[in-house]
Amino acid sequence: MMLATMPFLSEHPDAPGWKFTITEVSNNVYRIDGRNASARSISRTSHLVDELMRDCIQDALEVSRQPPDKSTLAPKAVARPTCSKSGGSNMPPS
Repeated sequence: MMLATMPFLSEHPDAPGWKFTITEVSNNVYRIDGRNASARSISRTSHLVDELMRDCIQDALEVSRQPPDKSTLAPKAVARPTCSKSGGSNMPPS
């Protein structure tokens, strides 16, 4: 049995910013994976494709409403003073 993957080449109109891939993981059993530009993702598996897509869109919209997880954000750059070889600071006088 050959498993099929059918990617949507554009965003789904009901879930702006999300792209979905449908994969037949077993005979008449499908998995939909969704991902947005912020690298957030959702996934569900079922044999009822229409309900599966509806549920994935609902999940995607719910994930989009949640604030980003701060642990996945890149740390901000912090300016640190540098020292010269003589041990003095390169910082301007106060």
